[in-house]
Order: sequence, then structure tokens, then C-alpha cells
Amino acid sequence: MERRSLPIKPNFRTPLRSLGNLPSIPECENEMDESEDGMDMLPRARFGDREAISDSPIAEQNQRQTQDRRRPGAGAGDMPSGVLGGGARPPARPPVMMGRSTHAEKASAGLGIPGHSIATTAVRWDLDPAVEQPLGVTDDVAMAWNGDEGETDWSPLGWETCFDRRSMIQTECETASVSSSSNAPAGGQDMFAVYSAGNLEAECLVLLLHGGGHCALTWGPVARLVADTNQILAVAYDARAHGDSHCHDETDLSAARQVRDAVKVLAALRESMNLRAFEKICVVGHSMGGAIAIKLAASGELGKALFGVAVIDVVEGSALASLPYMQTFLRSRPQHFSSIEDCIKYHVQSNQIRRLDSARVSTSPELSRLSSASAEKQYVWRTNLEQSEPFWRGWFENLSKEFLASDAQKLLILAALDRFDKELTIAQMQGKFQTAMMRGAGHSVHMDKPEETARTLVDFIKRSTRSVMTLPSKLANTKAVPPCC
Repeated sequence: MERRSLPIKPNFRTPLRSLGNLPSIPECENEMDESEDGMDMLPRARFGDREAISDSPIAEQNQRQTQDRRRPGAGAGDMPSGVLGGGARPPARPPVMMGRSTHAEKASAGLGIPGHSIATTAVRWDLDPAVEQPLGVTDDVAMAWNGDEGETDWSPLGWETCFDRRSMIQTECETASVSSSSNAPAGGQDMFAVYSAGNLEAECLVLLLHGGGHCALTWGPVARLVADTNQILAVAYDARAHGDSHCHDETDLSAARQVRDAVKVLAALRESMNLRAFEKICVVGHSMGGAIAIKLAASGELGKALFGVAVIDVVEGSALASLPYMQTFLRSRPQHFSSIEDCIKYHVQSNQIRRLDSARVSTSPELSRLSSASAEKQYVWRTNLEQSEPFWRGWFENLSKEFLASDAQKLLILAALDRFDKELTIAQMQGKFQTAMMRGAGHSVHMDKPEETARTLVDFIKRSTRSVMTLPSKLANTKAVPPCC
């Protein structure tokens, strides 16, 4: 199947430091200095077969405004760091609806795939005047912030934009008597939506675990870039009670259950595909998925095949400290959307996702369509994160010790250095794991900075396996992110 290129031209010329924790942490003048390391003055790599823009007048104007008005809390800000899989807090005011339209039913097997006719509804977020347009966004997103949405394409993109294959993997259900999903298959089986990209004969498999409330497609741009090395098979799946996966028990999101799910999905793939890549496995996770990646490594279920663990923006100390704020954040989100496009707008215009192309790829599976609803309430969140609260602490407790105790090579990718807790700070100074900081990214680092994230992961895999890999042009033109110190 022909893969469609992502149409958005990324422009990350100017930096934006993440305000990851609540309450907001004041900006550090040194970290906002563009001249530091020369990193933020470099034009970024191509994405979607189009050249990156490095001279946007909008970006330059916003850069000057920010230099004049540096202050704590500028921008929409992020949700509590390292918790679930969310991003920014929504604007203080609700969206102003600029019109209504009817929306085509989305087929269960074709949700968000190009070719489906889904009408759009123009939405403008009525922002507080004190909230500035975030820096480092694409020009199309900047137009939306400035009220010009005429040329912005908010339509969802299909999974085949980034992935090569999609399959529904059935695993044995542990609690067949419980039925939380009407779409779960009969016969005591759970069903997981699994996506893969890359060479099936590759020597290395990278298992990508998404954050809470997200879906496998959040990894789409990174998976595509990593797989284009032709030596890595990237695999991502929708976790229990997320995306297009359907299980008999969707109430148990405990770390132990999710670890068993990962083991079963890998076993089913091994049996059905007989992949060479299972000889070398690297587990990568974001937020909640990062916690599950660490606990999967600690379980020993992957044996000697596991050579690397990489986690993105999840640290035990800051995650546990943020838990008291989570219900407030979840209640502040819109609970209904009139269309998938409206949810994409929410993600981007609230600064939750800072790349329009990433939002267009990943949003559809995060929503469920109501069978009978008004025009304004067509879609709701697929995952009820509020009900998962009993498991939050279990995701993050003892995370630092388990991470450091792993015999595998370790990588921690952060949006800001303030994510470090005491234990990791000491271990990092002792060189017990590798670190990288993605300046200008929010909590969803891999969605905001897919090129830099992919380059960092590929370099980590090369070092860990001592492999020689030829980088595709998109990664070869992306400057490697230097280690944090």
C-alpha cells in the first residue's frame, strides 16, 4: 500500500521551554538563550518529504515578542509531567463554535483513513489575551492561532501514513467473565490493534508503548523515521482500553496487567511472523508507557533478547508529585467533540501537541463515536482516565530503582531538566544511564520532536548493539541531540 507523505512543513527555529510541572516553574534565562550550543538556530530536518522552513516571519515575530516578555506561565503550559500521556492544559475559556455540520459515520475498520469523507467544523479557541502563541509551531498552526484557518487542513490522517502493516492480535483473556468492552471478541480472547513499520528481516525490534489516553499512532512519525534505517522493525500497539484494542476487562490498567499484555502481544507476534528481530529487543515508552517499559524490563520476561530500555519524560519523583493535580487536569479537558477535526484543533491550539501532522495522525483512535448524540456531542474520549486513578501510584512507585537496576542499556529523554529527581540525578552524574533533553518540546516529546527523537533512538540502538546503520536522509540531516549534563 502506498504511503502518504505528511503534508506539514515543520518549523522549530525558535525555542520554547516546557512548563511541565504544576505550579508553573519560572523560565530560566540561560535555557532560553538561543545562542546556547547553537542548537535552536539550526534549520530542522525534512519531514514528510518537504523541506523544513527556517525563516518564517511568524516565528521571528514571536521570537522577538518572547524576548521582550519572558515570564513564568507564558503559553498554555503542559499538564503535570510524567503522568499519563497527556500534554497541555486547555485554554481557560471554551472554544467558540463558528458553525455546525453533519459528519459521516466512520467505519470501525477505517477510522481516520484518507478517503473517508468527514466534514469539518470551524472552531476558534477564545484565548486569554495573556496567553501567547507558543513558539516553535508550524506555519499552518500559527495561522490557526492568528484566526486564519482557511488554509489549515485539520482532517485526520490514516495509520498507513506512517506504518506499513496493521493487524488485530488476539491473546488469551485472563478474566473472560468480565465484559467491559462490547467489541471484545467472543471465546475468551482479548484483541489488540498492532501496527508495524520497517523490514521484517531486520535484526532489531523496537517495541513502542504509548502514554495513558493516547494510542499507538502517537508513535507514527517516529516509527516511520526509525524504520527507514531498514535495520529496525518498529512495533506499536494500542494498550488495553485504548485505541482500537478491545478487551473483556477494560477496568484493570494496573502495571502488572499491562506488562502481561505486552508479553502476550510479543509472543503472538513471534508465533505469527517468526521474526528474526525478536533476537534483539529495545523497549521504548512515553509517560505511562515509559513506566510499563521499565517494569517490563524488570520482569525478566524478555530474557537476554532485551538490550535497551528508553523512556520519554517520565520520572518517579515528579510523576508522584503531580498525581494530586491529575483529576483537576482531566476535568478541565473538553469531554465532547462535534468532530474528529475539533479534537485535533483542541490538541494543537491548547498546545498539547505542537505538531499539526502528529495530531492529525494520532487523534482518531483516541475518540469513540456516540451512537445517539447531538451535533455538538458526536465524540467522547475512548479511554476513561478518571477511572484509572487507583492504578496511578502503582505505575510510578519504585520506578527509579527498577530503571537503574536493569542490566539493559538505558536512555532517558526529557522535555526539561527539572524532571530529574534526587535518585536519578545522582545516578546520572555517575554515568549509569544516557540522557537527552529535547528543547522546545512539551510532555509529548516524540510527537513534538519526531526527527530529534528518532535520531536519538537510532544512535542509542547503534551504540547499544554496536551495529553499523546507514541513516536515511531525514535523520542524517537532523543534528544529534547532545547528552544532558
